Amino acid sequence: MNEAKPIVTCHGNQSLFSGLHAAVVNGLPKEPCQWRRSYGRAPRSVHLSASFVPYDADILPEEEEKTLVSRPYFHIYWTDCEELAFMFEMLGLKEDALIQYDELDAMFDQFVENFASGETVRWLAPLTEPCTNWAGLSLSKPLDLDLRQQVKQNEASLLAFRNYLFSRQTALLFQMGRSWEAAMRAMDYLYNTVVEVKALEIEAPRGALACWVILSCLEVLNACNLHSPGQLDERFALYTANLWDYARKKLRELGQLCSLMPGLEPTSEQLSLVVDLVSGMGLSQDGLSPTEKLPVDKLRESLSSPNSFKKHYLSFYVFMLFRRVSKPDKAENFLLDSIRMYQQEGWQALADGTMVKLAQCQQQLDDPSKYLKTACHIACSQQVSDPERAHFFQEMLTSLDQVQDDTIEMRASQAIFVEQLHLDCLSTNLNDDINLTASLMSNFPQAMKFDSIKISISKCSEAELIEHEDRLAPTQTPTPSSQKVNTHRRQPSGTHIALDKMSNFQPITKTLPTSLEFHTFTERTKGRLVSCGTVCDRAHEILSRSDSASSTGSPTPLFKGDYSICFSQENVTLNPGQNTLIFSTKVQETGAFCLSQMCLSVQCLELLKPLATESIYFRVNSIPPEVTLKPKLSGTGFKILFP
Repeated sequence: MNEAKPIVTCHGNQSLFSGLHAAVVNGLPKEPCQWRRSYGRAPRSVHLSASFVPYDADILPEEEEKTLVSRPYFHIYWTDCEELAFMFEMLGLKEDALIQYDELDAMFDQFVENFASGETVRWLAPLTEPCTNWAGLSLSKPLDLDLRQQVKQNEASLLAFRNYLFSRQTALLFQMGRSWEAAMRAMDYLYNTVVEVKALEIEAPRGALACWVILSCLEVLNACNLHSPGQLDERFALYTANLWDYARKKLRELGQLCSLMPGLEPTSEQLSLVVDLVSGMGLSQDGLSPTEKLPVDKLRESLSSPNSFKKHYLSFYVFMLFRRVSKPDKAENFLLDSIRMYQQEGWQALADGTMVKLAQCQQQLDDPSKYLKTACHIACSQQVSDPERAHFFQEMLTSLDQVQDDTIEMRASQAIFVEQLHLDCLSTNLNDDINLTASLMSNFPQAMKFDSIKISISKCSEAELIEHEDRLAPTQTPTPSSQKVNTHRRQPSGTHIALDKMSNFQPITKTLPTSLEFHTFTERTKGRLVSCGTVCDRAHEILSRSDSASSTGSPTPLFKGDYSICFSQENVTLNPGQNTLIFSTKVQETGAFCLSQMCLSVQCLELLKPLATESIYFRVNSIPPEVTLKPKLSGTGFKILFP
């Protein structure tokens, strides 16, 4: 529509007007014109150009005629939404034109909802006929006149109508430089259209909607790349990632439906289905780029043979295919990225489920060290089924015998929770026994025997100890120093994951609530139930996205500390669930001390648990010997007692 211009009529001496045309046409776009809008909206200044034609009464519209583009503007009083959108577009008011299409979109959504609820309208009936064409979205032209003609004559299918409406919206967004919004709207457009097809019970061959989704996703991605290639990696990452993911799922659906996945052999019935699907994609039209292959050609080539499907599938579902075709080294990187993303968003069930696939890849890589860590994590996961946990527990024990490394260190946050730490006193004397009671929660599915469990003791400054005592002062009743105890307050097991970073992976940045508050609602029209559902009052808080800048940093590395002074027990067996251990040691140095780290060792594996957040401090004092001299009688024997 960019080549169309508003029409301005001229009447009188045409030779005079023709002489003025050049100057007026050149000068008109430079002069601002004020556009007064209806509904109380503020006026806007626009720049426009125009086409001058001689005045003729025949060019004036009739009373019932809604055509506006080919008529003089100053003689028009009313038009329909799209004609008004065309006019706004020619005036440069792209935002107002987009509003018209958004209103059409919302109006059509309401008609479809009412139609699905039983309130039928005659003009919507042709859209519910069986689907025979599932050509994808085309964004090569800002206005598809052929498709618009089908819509005007009520001959377009639901998919064709939706394609036309969204193509007009994206054309305006591209003109306004808001390509990112086109990618953002695309997901709603695709999902809503699929839902409308199911709501209206439109008959379509199996796989037809999947083809339409794939073609439309690729077209939107290509269009966004064409209109703003430099911004795709940064501004569009969130929206294009969703489009790629949706296209991957649908391509996998087609591959399984037509037996094109590796290891499958298509039957004659499936080959016939492929022919039907290809024929319904429509003819290849002009593409966005003359050098790049069209989405319809890519999909046709993908469905032509298993080898072609595998070739195109690499760019859609990379990590899954790499694993299937025995390339687990490449699949491992993609799976690790997925796990990090799930953990950052707080989807622990998805993260641990993906970790099972990661373990399968690492097993094929023949890397016992990595496989040992992953198997340990899965064995202790509460999100995995009990048979899988038991299987990976045995795999972990087997890997311990195969690993040749000296030591393998990993975080114990998933395997062992510190439920409670109880120190019998805050102050003790040099070389006196110090007793520590530790309550540990083992998440291993079976009893686990450790060669040793050690808790390191680190020296700290007097200022740190005094600060810790000041924090405890308001909440504790003063007691004699010999009776003081230092206890770590017990915390629910589920919170430890949030406090300590997951082994070898990124931390979870947000803990989901254990319960949701919601209410139900029903909507009735004329005594008939129209809709019902549930609404969560805190959905915006629960589903809010974490700031990527603060959640994508690398986890703090954890190294084994100094265990020259420590609590220690040898040959300890931890049963599943809660275990209580009593440690005793002597400190042969005076000063202030704190518990800094726990190390659970079994063969070459060392599970490390930082204890800095537990705030367990104590002081070791030294009492020097005292000798008291008293007068004694000469010549008489006495005994001298030393305390």
